[in-house]
Amino acid sequence: MKYYFLSKMAAETLILNNVTDTTSEKRRRSQHIRE
Repeated sequence: MKYYFLSKMAAETLILNNVTDTTSEKRRRSQHIRE
């Protein structure tokens, strides 16, 4: 049970990291377009 909880937390952290990466990427692209 403990291992399942840890793996679930790790998966959620990875998903959050991916989401923040994509949003920062989009922000960077929009900044380039403005310039």
